[in-house]
Amino acid sequence: MTNDDLLIRGSTFTNLFLTLKIKNIVPSHILEYVQQRLTIGASSLIRGHNPRTNFLHYYTYGNHTTITTNPVLVAKALIKEDKHNFFLPFPSWMNRFFYHLHLSPESLVIKPGKSDRLVFDASFKINPTSLSLNTAWTHVKDEPPIWYGSAFRRHLLRIWNLRTSYPLEDILLWDDDVSGPFRLIKYNPEIASAFAAILNQTLCIPVGQNFGGNTSAQKWEGIAMAREYLAEHFSNPTSKNLIHKHKNLLSLIHFSKPPHSNTTFISARPDTLNKGVLLSDGTPKNTPHNTFVDDNTIADIRCRMPQAMVASAEALFLLLGQPDPTKHRSPLSMEKYYQAKCSFSKKQLSSQSNTRRMEVTFPPDKILKMQNILHKWHAKRKTYTIRQAAELAGSLEFFASMATWIRF
Repeated sequence: MTNDDLLIRGSTFTNLFLTLKIKNIVPSHILEYVQQRLTIGASSLIRGHNPRTNFLHYYTYGNHTTITTNPVLVAKALIKEDKHNFFLPFPSWMNRFFYHLHLSPESLVIKPGKSDRLVFDASFKINPTSLSLNTAWTHVKDEPPIWYGSAFRRHLLRIWNLRTSYPLEDILLWDDDVSGPFRLIKYNPEIASAFAAILNQTLCIPVGQNFGGNTSAQKWEGIAMAREYLAEHFSNPTSKNLIHKHKNLLSLIHFSKPPHSNTTFISARPDTLNKGVLLSDGTPKNTPHNTFVDDNTIADIRCRMPQAMVASAEALFLLLGQPDPTKHRSPLSMEKYYQAKCSFSKKQLSSQSNTRRMEVTFPPDKILKMQNILHKWHAKRKTYTIRQAAELAGSLEFFASMATWIRF
Protein backbone atom coordinates (compact mmCIF):
# COMPACT_ATOMS: atom_id res chain seq x y z
CA MET A 1 0.00 0.00 0.00
CA THR A 2 1.37 3.42 -0.92
CA ASN A 3 1.26 6.52 1.28
CA ASP A 4 -1.36 7.97 -1.08
CA ASP A 5 -3.54 4.89 -0.56
CA LEU A 6 -3.25 5.31 3.21
CA LEU A 7 -4.26 8.97 2.93
CA ILE A 8 -7.24 8.11 0.73
CA ARG A 9 -8.40 5.44 3.20
CA GLY A 10 -7.86 7.76 6.15
CA SER A 11 -9.68 10.69 4.56
CA THR A 12 -12.55 8.42 3.54
CA PHE A 13 -12.99 7.28 7.13
CA THR A 14 -12.73 10.88 8.44
CA ASN A 15 -15.37 12.06 5.99
CA LEU A 16 -17.69 9.29 7.13
CA PHE A 17 -17.63 10.51 10.70
CA LEU A 18 -17.36 14.27 10.28
CA THR A 19 -19.64 15.01 7.32
CA LEU A 20 -22.12 12.13 7.21
CA LYS A 21 -22.36 11.53 10.96
CA ILE A 22 -22.93 7.82 10.46
CA LYS A 23 -22.60 7.30 14.18
CA ASN A 24 -26.36 7.84 14.22
CA ILE A 25 -26.90 5.21 11.51
CA VAL A 26 -24.45 2.38 12.19
CA PRO A 27 -24.14 0.73 15.65
CA SER A 28 -21.02 1.66 17.56
CA HIS A 29 -19.58 -1.86 17.74
CA ILE A 30 -19.74 -2.17 13.94
CA LEU A 31 -18.14 1.26 13.55
CA GLU A 32 -15.30 -0.05 15.68
CA TYR A 33 -14.78 -2.94 13.26
CA VAL A 34 -14.78 -0.51 10.33
CA GLN A 35 -12.28 1.80 12.02
CA GLN A 36 -9.90 -1.07 12.76
CA ARG A 37 -10.05 -2.42 9.23
CA LEU A 38 -9.59 0.93 7.45
CA THR A 39 -6.93 2.39 9.72
CA ILE A 40 -5.03 -0.50 11.33
CA GLY A 41 -5.76 -3.24 8.80
CA ALA A 42 -5.81 -7.00 9.21
CA SER A 43 -5.33 -9.09 11.25
CA SER A 44 -6.88 -8.26 14.59
CA LEU A 45 -4.36 -10.58 16.21
CA ILE A 46 -1.66 -12.91 14.93
CA ARG A 47 0.69 -14.70 17.28
CA GLY A 48 3.11 -17.56 17.04
CA HIS A 49 6.61 -18.65 16.08
CA ASN A 50 7.71 -19.97 12.70
CA PRO A 51 10.83 -22.14 13.13
CA ARG A 52 13.25 -22.13 10.22
CA THR A 53 12.73 -25.86 9.72
CA ASN A 54 9.01 -25.19 9.20
CA PHE A 55 9.76 -22.38 6.74
CA LEU A 56 12.13 -24.63 4.77
CA HIS A 57 9.52 -27.41 4.55
CA TYR A 58 7.04 -25.06 2.91
CA TYR A 59 9.72 -23.45 0.74
CA THR A 60 10.77 -26.89 -0.55
CA TYR A 61 7.20 -28.07 -1.09
CA GLY A 62 6.28 -25.08 -3.27
CA ASN A 63 2.73 -25.03 -4.66
CA HIS A 64 -0.01 -27.51 -5.51
CA THR A 65 -0.06 -29.25 -8.89
CA THR A 66 -2.63 -26.89 -10.43
CA ILE A 67 0.04 -24.19 -10.20
CA THR A 68 2.97 -26.22 -11.49
CA THR A 69 1.00 -27.71 -14.42
CA ASN A 70 -0.57 -24.44 -15.59
CA PRO A 71 2.25 -21.87 -15.76
CA VAL A 72 0.58 -19.85 -18.54
CA LEU A 73 -2.74 -19.57 -16.68
CA VAL A 74 -0.88 -18.71 -13.48
CA ALA A 75 1.04 -15.94 -15.26
CA LYS A 76 -2.24 -14.55 -16.60
CA ALA A 77 -3.80 -14.60 -13.12
CA LEU A 78 -0.69 -12.92 -11.66
CA ILE A 79 -0.87 -10.12 -14.23
CA LYS A 80 -4.47 -9.47 -13.21
CA GLU A 81 -3.55 -9.45 -9.51
CA ASP A 82 -0.64 -7.09 -10.16
CA LYS A 83 -2.82 -4.79 -12.28
CA HIS A 84 -5.09 -4.20 -9.28
CA ASN A 85 -2.12 -3.81 -6.89
CA PHE A 86 -3.13 -6.82 -4.83
CA PHE A 87 0.47 -7.79 -4.06
CA LEU A 88 4.05 -6.49 -4.11
CA PRO A 89 6.26 -8.55 -6.47
CA PHE A 90 9.89 -9.38 -5.72
CA PRO A 91 12.38 -11.88 -7.21
CA SER A 92 11.93 -15.16 -5.38
CA TRP A 93 15.56 -15.20 -4.15
CA MET A 94 14.80 -12.18 -1.97
CA ASN A 95 12.78 -14.37 0.43
CA ARG A 96 15.85 -14.63 2.70
CA PHE A 97 15.74 -10.89 3.44
CA PHE A 98 12.16 -10.60 4.74
CA TYR A 99 11.31 -10.63 8.42
CA HIS A 100 8.40 -12.79 9.63
CA LEU A 101 8.16 -14.54 6.26
CA HIS A 102 6.02 -17.63 5.82
CA LEU A 103 5.24 -19.26 2.49
CA SER A 104 1.91 -20.98 1.95
CA PRO A 105 1.14 -23.07 -1.14
CA GLU A 106 -1.24 -21.72 -3.75
CA SER A 107 -3.62 -23.48 -6.09
CA LEU A 108 -5.52 -22.37 -9.18
CA VAL A 109 -9.29 -22.78 -9.36
CA ILE A 110 -10.36 -23.28 -12.97
CA LYS A 111 -14.11 -23.18 -13.65
CA PRO A 112 -15.70 -22.98 -17.12
CA GLY A 113 -17.29 -19.59 -17.73
CA LYS A 114 -15.44 -17.93 -14.84
CA SER A 115 -12.08 -16.22 -14.47
CA ASP A 116 -9.31 -18.39 -13.07
CA ARG A 117 -8.70 -17.62 -9.41
CA LEU A 118 -5.60 -18.06 -7.29
CA VAL A 119 -6.41 -19.58 -3.90
CA PHE A 120 -4.14 -19.29 -0.90
CA ASP A 121 -4.04 -22.63 0.95
CA ALA A 122 -3.28 -21.39 4.45
CA SER A 123 -4.58 -24.61 6.07
CA PHE A 124 -2.29 -27.05 4.26
CA LYS A 125 0.04 -29.10 6.47
CA ILE A 126 2.92 -30.93 4.85
CA ASN A 127 3.17 -33.32 7.80
CA PRO A 128 1.39 -33.67 11.18
CA THR A 129 3.87 -31.33 12.89
CA SER A 130 3.70 -28.58 10.25
CA LEU A 131 2.66 -25.09 11.37
CA SER A 132 0.27 -23.40 8.95
CA LEU A 133 -1.30 -19.96 9.21
CA ASN A 134 -4.87 -21.12 9.69
CA THR A 135 -4.05 -23.78 12.27
CA ALA A 136 -1.26 -22.15 14.28
CA TRP A 137 -1.34 -18.35 14.08
CA THR A 138 -4.74 -16.92 13.08
CA HIS A 139 -7.91 -17.93 14.93
CA VAL A 140 -11.57 -17.13 14.32
CA LYS A 141 -12.14 -16.44 18.03
CA ASP A 142 -9.95 -13.33 17.71
CA GLU A 143 -12.19 -11.78 15.04
CA PRO A 144 -15.73 -10.32 14.86
CA PRO A 145 -18.68 -12.75 14.61
CA ILE A 146 -20.13 -13.85 11.29
CA TRP A 147 -23.59 -12.57 10.36
CA TYR A 148 -23.98 -13.45 6.70
CA GLY A 149 -25.13 -17.02 7.31
CA SER A 150 -28.69 -15.78 7.90
CA ALA A 151 -28.73 -13.48 4.83
CA PHE A 152 -30.79 -15.70 2.54
CA ARG A 153 -33.34 -16.48 5.23
CA ARG A 154 -33.74 -12.75 5.93
CA HIS A 155 -34.08 -12.11 2.21
CA LEU A 156 -36.89 -14.69 1.89
CA LEU A 157 -38.67 -13.22 4.91
CA ARG A 158 -38.45 -9.83 3.23
CA ILE A 159 -40.17 -11.23 0.11
CA TRP A 160 -42.90 -12.84 2.23
CA ASN A 161 -43.60 -9.58 4.08
CA LEU A 162 -43.64 -7.62 0.82
CA ARG A 163 -46.23 -9.97 -0.63
CA THR A 164 -48.28 -9.62 2.54
CA SER A 165 -48.41 -5.82 2.15
CA TYR A 166 -48.57 -5.76 -1.67
CA PRO A 167 -50.69 -8.74 -2.79
CA LEU A 168 -51.07 -7.48 -6.38
CA GLU A 169 -47.74 -5.69 -6.95
CA ASP A 170 -44.76 -7.05 -8.84
CA ILE A 171 -41.90 -7.73 -6.43
CA LEU A 172 -38.50 -7.38 -8.10
CA LEU A 173 -35.23 -8.99 -7.07
CA TRP A 174 -31.73 -7.58 -7.39
CA ASP A 175 -28.25 -8.18 -6.07
CA ASP A 176 -24.85 -6.59 -6.56
CA ASP A 177 -21.32 -7.79 -5.81
CA VAL A 178 -18.12 -6.24 -4.54
CA SER A 179 -14.94 -6.50 -6.61
CA GLY A 180 -12.41 -8.55 -4.64
CA PRO A 181 -13.94 -7.86 -1.23
CA PHE A 182 -11.25 -9.56 0.86
CA ARG A 183 -8.52 -7.72 -1.06
CA LEU A 184 -10.04 -4.37 -0.05
CA ILE A 185 -9.08 -5.03 3.58
CA LYS A 186 -5.34 -4.34 3.75
CA TYR A 187 -2.86 -6.33 5.78
CA ASN A 188 -0.97 -4.36 8.37
CA PRO A 189 2.57 -3.97 6.92
CA GLU A 190 4.03 -5.55 10.06
CA ILE A 191 2.53 -8.95 9.28
CA ALA A 192 1.96 -8.96 5.48
CA SER A 193 5.03 -11.15 4.90
CA ALA A 194 3.43 -13.96 6.92
CA PHE A 195 0.86 -14.34 4.12
CA ALA A 196 3.37 -14.61 1.27
CA ALA A 197 3.70 -17.11 -1.58
CA ILE A 198 6.10 -17.77 -4.46
CA LEU A 199 4.56 -18.07 -7.92
CA ASN A 200 6.48 -18.37 -11.20
CA GLN A 201 9.73 -17.35 -9.48
CA THR A 202 8.02 -14.28 -8.02
CA LEU A 203 7.81 -13.66 -4.28
CA CYS A 204 4.33 -12.20 -3.74
CA ILE A 205 3.83 -10.12 -0.60
CA PRO A 206 0.08 -9.47 -0.39
CA VAL A 207 -1.30 -5.98 0.13
CA GLY A 208 -4.92 -7.05 0.69
CA GLN A 209 -6.30 -10.17 2.33
CA ASN A 210 -5.84 -13.50 0.56
CA PHE A 211 -8.68 -15.82 -0.43
CA GLY A 212 -8.07 -18.80 1.81
CA GLY A 213 -7.31 -17.21 5.15
CA ASN A 214 -9.56 -18.62 7.89
CA THR A 215 -10.37 -15.14 9.21
CA SER A 216 -10.62 -13.20 5.92
CA ALA A 217 -14.42 -13.34 5.83
CA GLN A 218 -14.70 -12.14 9.42
CA LYS A 219 -12.43 -9.18 8.79
CA TRP A 220 -14.61 -8.20 5.82
CA GLU A 221 -17.83 -8.71 7.78
CA GLY A 222 -17.68 -5.35 9.61
CA ILE A 223 -17.66 -3.50 6.27
CA ALA A 224 -20.55 -5.62 4.98
CA MET A 225 -22.64 -4.99 8.09
CA ALA A 226 -21.97 -1.24 8.03
CA ARG A 227 -23.03 -1.22 4.39
CA GLU A 228 -26.33 -2.91 5.27
CA TYR A 229 -27.19 -0.21 7.81
CA LEU A 230 -26.17 2.65 5.51
CA ALA A 231 -28.00 1.21 2.50
CA GLU A 232 -31.20 0.73 4.49
CA HIS A 233 -30.92 4.32 5.74
CA PHE A 234 -30.56 5.62 2.16
CA SER A 235 -33.46 3.46 0.89
CA ASN A 236 -35.85 6.29 1.64
CA PRO A 237 -37.44 9.01 -0.54
CA THR A 238 -35.58 11.62 1.54
CA SER A 239 -32.41 10.41 -0.22
CA LYS A 240 -33.91 10.63 -3.73
CA ASN A 241 -30.98 12.83 -4.80
CA LEU A 242 -28.98 9.59 -5.05
CA ILE A 243 -31.06 8.54 -8.07
CA HIS A 244 -29.75 11.56 -9.96
CA LYS A 245 -26.22 11.08 -8.60
CA HIS A 246 -26.07 7.48 -9.82
CA LYS A 247 -28.24 7.82 -12.93
CA ASN A 248 -25.47 6.29 -15.04
CA LEU A 249 -25.67 3.13 -12.96
CA LEU A 250 -29.44 2.89 -13.34
CA SER A 251 -29.48 3.72 -17.05
CA LEU A 252 -27.86 0.45 -18.11
CA ILE A 253 -29.80 -1.96 -15.88
CA HIS A 254 -32.28 -4.26 -17.59
CA PHE A 255 -35.67 -4.64 -15.88
CA SER A 256 -38.23 -7.36 -16.54
CA LYS A 257 -41.44 -6.28 -18.23
CA PRO A 258 -44.37 -5.25 -15.99
CA PRO A 259 -46.97 -7.96 -15.37
CA HIS A 260 -50.05 -8.33 -17.59
CA SER A 261 -53.46 -7.54 -16.18
CA ASN A 262 -54.25 -11.27 -15.95
CA THR A 263 -51.01 -12.20 -14.14
CA THR A 264 -51.62 -14.38 -11.11
CA PHE A 265 -49.85 -13.54 -7.85
CA ILE A 266 -49.67 -16.20 -5.15
CA SER A 267 -50.67 -14.61 -1.86
CA ALA A 268 -48.93 -14.57 1.52
CA ARG A 269 -50.65 -14.39 4.89
CA PRO A 270 -49.41 -12.24 7.79
CA ASP A 271 -48.77 -13.77 11.19
CA THR A 272 -47.54 -12.65 14.59
CA LEU A 273 -43.93 -12.51 13.38
CA ASN A 274 -44.43 -11.33 9.81
CA LYS A 275 -46.76 -8.36 9.66
CA GLY A 276 -45.78 -6.81 6.35
CA VAL A 277 -43.56 -3.86 5.45
CA LEU A 278 -45.81 -0.89 6.22
CA LEU A 279 -45.63 1.46 9.18
CA SER A 280 -48.71 2.33 11.22
CA ASP A 281 -49.37 5.37 9.01
CA GLY A 282 -49.30 3.23 5.85
CA THR A 283 -45.90 4.34 4.55
CA PRO A 284 -43.38 1.62 3.67
CA LYS A 285 -40.40 0.90 5.86
CA ASN A 286 -36.93 1.46 4.47
CA THR A 287 -35.70 -1.38 2.29
CA PRO A 288 -33.49 -3.85 4.21
CA HIS A 289 -30.31 -5.06 2.52
CA ASN A 290 -29.19 -8.61 3.24
CA THR A 291 -25.57 -9.33 2.38
CA PHE A 292 -24.05 -12.78 1.95
CA VAL A 293 -20.31 -12.03 2.22
CA ASP A 294 -20.13 -9.48 -0.64
CA ASP A 295 -23.40 -10.26 -2.43
CA ASN A 296 -26.08 -7.77 -1.38
CA THR A 297 -29.60 -9.10 -2.04
CA ILE A 298 -32.56 -6.72 -2.40
CA ALA A 299 -36.31 -7.26 -2.82
CA ASP A 300 -38.84 -4.45 -3.35
CA ILE A 301 -41.80 -3.37 -5.43
CA ARG A 302 -41.03 -1.88 -8.84
CA CYS A 303 -41.46 1.80 -7.98
CA ARG A 304 -39.11 1.58 -4.98
CA MET A 305 -36.40 -0.63 -6.46
CA PRO A 306 -34.29 2.14 -8.12
CA GLN A 307 -33.91 3.91 -4.76
CA ALA A 308 -32.81 0.66 -3.11
CA MET A 309 -30.29 0.03 -5.92
CA VAL A 310 -28.56 3.40 -5.63
CA ALA A 311 -28.68 3.19 -1.83
CA SER A 312 -26.68 -0.03 -2.00
CA ALA A 313 -24.09 1.51 -4.31
CA GLU A 314 -23.80 4.74 -2.30
CA ALA A 315 -23.27 2.86 0.96
CA LEU A 316 -20.45 0.84 -0.62
CA PHE A 317 -18.79 3.92 -2.14
CA LEU A 318 -18.92 5.80 1.16
CA LEU A 319 -17.10 3.02 2.94
CA LEU A 320 -14.54 2.09 0.30
CA GLY A 321 -14.19 5.15 -1.95
CA GLN A 322 -16.14 6.76 -4.79
CA PRO A 323 -15.39 5.34 -8.26
CA ASP A 324 -12.31 6.99 -9.77
CA PRO A 325 -10.58 5.04 -12.58
CA THR A 326 -7.45 7.21 -12.26
CA LYS A 327 -6.85 6.07 -8.68
CA HIS A 328 -8.45 2.70 -8.07
CA ARG A 329 -10.90 0.13 -9.36
CA SER A 330 -14.53 0.65 -8.43
CA PRO A 331 -15.44 -1.43 -5.35
CA LEU A 332 -18.71 -2.32 -7.14
CA SER A 333 -18.32 -5.26 -9.53
CA MET A 334 -19.39 -3.54 -12.74
CA GLU A 335 -18.98 -6.63 -14.94
CA LYS A 336 -21.62 -8.53 -12.98
CA TYR A 337 -23.74 -5.41 -12.44
CA TYR A 338 -24.67 -4.95 -16.08
CA GLN A 339 -24.85 -8.64 -16.94
CA ALA A 340 -27.63 -9.15 -14.40
CA LYS A 341 -31.33 -8.44 -14.82
CA CYS A 342 -33.72 -7.01 -12.24
CA SER A 343 -36.70 -9.32 -12.35
CA PHE A 344 -39.44 -11.09 -10.39
CA SER A 345 -37.59 -14.35 -11.09
CA LYS A 346 -33.88 -14.47 -10.39
CA LYS A 347 -31.06 -16.76 -9.37
CA GLN A 348 -29.71 -15.52 -6.06
CA LEU A 349 -27.23 -17.22 -3.73
CA SER A 350 -27.38 -20.40 -5.84
CA SER A 351 -31.20 -20.66 -5.59
CA GLN A 352 -33.91 -19.65 -8.07
CA SER A 353 -36.61 -17.41 -6.55
CA ASN A 354 -39.91 -16.43 -8.16
CA THR A 355 -41.94 -13.77 -6.33
CA ARG A 356 -45.08 -14.18 -8.47
CA ARG A 357 -45.34 -17.88 -7.66
CA MET A 358 -43.78 -17.34 -4.21
CA GLU A 359 -41.47 -20.29 -4.58
CA VAL A 360 -37.78 -21.06 -4.27
CA THR A 361 -36.32 -23.83 -6.39
CA PHE A 362 -32.94 -25.35 -7.15
CA PRO A 363 -31.41 -24.17 -10.46
CA PRO A 364 -31.30 -26.88 -13.18
CA ASP A 365 -27.48 -26.92 -13.23
CA LYS A 366 -27.35 -27.67 -9.49
CA ILE A 367 -29.88 -30.51 -9.85
CA LEU A 368 -27.91 -32.00 -12.75
CA LYS A 369 -24.68 -31.81 -10.77
CA MET A 370 -26.33 -33.54 -7.81
CA GLN A 371 -27.71 -36.29 -10.07
CA ASN A 372 -24.28 -36.89 -11.58
CA ILE A 373 -22.71 -37.18 -8.12
CA LEU A 374 -25.40 -39.53 -6.78
CA HIS A 375 -25.15 -41.70 -9.90
CA LYS A 376 -21.59 -42.60 -8.88
CA TRP A 377 -22.68 -43.72 -5.41
CA HIS A 378 -24.32 -47.00 -6.41
CA ALA A 379 -24.91 -50.12 -4.34
CA LYS A 380 -21.88 -51.95 -5.79
CA ARG A 381 -19.39 -49.22 -4.97
CA LYS A 382 -16.72 -50.42 -2.55
CA THR A 383 -14.26 -47.53 -2.12
CA TYR A 384 -14.11 -43.76 -2.19
CA THR A 385 -11.59 -41.00 -1.54
CA ILE A 386 -11.91 -38.29 1.10
CA ARG A 387 -12.31 -35.75 -1.71
CA GLN A 388 -15.24 -37.69 -3.20
CA ALA A 389 -16.92 -37.97 0.20
CA ALA A 390 -16.45 -34.23 0.78
CA GLU A 391 -17.96 -33.45 -2.63
CA LEU A 392 -21.02 -35.55 -1.81
CA ALA A 393 -21.40 -34.01 1.66
CA GLY A 394 -21.07 -30.48 0.25
CA SER A 395 -23.76 -31.04 -2.37
CA LEU A 396 -26.10 -32.68 0.14
CA GLU A 397 -25.61 -29.78 2.56
CA PHE A 398 -26.57 -27.30 -0.16
CA PHE A 399 -29.80 -29.16 -0.96
CA ALA A 400 -30.55 -29.60 2.75
CA SER A 401 -30.69 -25.80 3.08
CA MET A 402 -34.24 -26.06 1.69
CA ALA A 403 -35.03 -29.79 1.69
CA THR A 404 -34.22 -30.28 5.37
CA TRP A 405 -35.28 -33.97 5.33
CA ILE A 406 -32.03 -34.74 3.48
CA ARG A 407 -30.08 -34.36 6.72
CA PHE A 408 -32.00 -37.23 8.27
